[in-house]
Amino acid sequence: MAGVRCRILVIEDDRETAEQIVEALATSGYAVDLAVDGEDGLDRARSAEYAVMTIDRMLPGIDGIAVIRRLREEGVTTPALIVSALGEVDERVRGLRAGGDDYLVKPFAYAELLARVEALARRSDSVVKEMVLRVGDLELDLVSRVVSRSGRKIDLLPREFQVLEYLVRNQGQVVPRAMLLQHVWDLHFDSTTNIIASMSDASDARLTVSKPIRSSIPSAASGFVSVLLAKTLRSSTFKLALICIGIFGAAVVALFSYVYWSTASYVRSRSDHAIAFKADGQTLRLPATGVNEGSASR
Repeated sequence: MAGVRCRILVIEDDRETAEQIVEALATSGYAVDLAVDGEDGLDRARSAEYAVMTIDRMLPGIDGIAVIRRLREEGVTTPALIVSALGEVDERVRGLRAGGDDYLVKPFAYAELLARVEALARRSDSVVKEMVLRVGDLELDLVSRVVSRSGRKIDLLPREFQVLEYLVRNQGQVVPRAMLLQHVWDLHFDSTTNIIASMSDASDARLTVSKPIRSSIPSAASGFVSVLLAKTLRSSTFKLALICIGIFGAAVVALFSYVYWSTASYVRSRSDHAIAFKADGQTLRLPATGVNEGSASR
């Protein structure tokens, strides 16, 4: 990602929650530091400039409220997002009055966490606001939500823009399907349902920006056909159609084989009966001939 990366401090003692928060922030393009207790969090918040810090209420050593109070007394104005299972109104009010800037109750959706962090980062004095993302000649304007390449505008749907923004923020990394589902669709499971088919939006966006942009109409048409063909070949409907065609073809071959062998068996049987009948007729006529000859001799 081009430009300045926002630095986030996460103060969380629960290992699983901390890992999930760090992963969510890191995969969204943030540089993340982790503190697992109040003392470490206080020291880190004093020693470095962070765009935002997320802090748990119940921490070993010094609790989250005390950490925020000390930082505010020392003049540290880093926006603080309190993340806690204490969700009663009185607890939220206490956290905000102690110097917290926002309050998020566990359990929470990571899309909401990211949205709250982004909102706090926009108000942070330590952030150099990033309005445009650039990768080579590709530009994403995060304010107007416009994508352009080599100065030429590319029209994308809102979902396509979200996917492309996520991919640009994670350029150079392998982005698995589950990660896209989590951070773009806010689905925290790996699904094989039709929601995966909707990721063709993401494929379209990637194919569109990966094709060289030329001014000639034939090239544009060729690129469109390539995108359409690639999308068709990858679609589950196309694969299902191939399977159905294969099954139908096998059924037709089996039917023709059955008709052929049935006809051959029938013809063979009729031939055998005809030969047997002819042989029986000759056998029956021989004794009759002998009798007539005897009568004539008498």
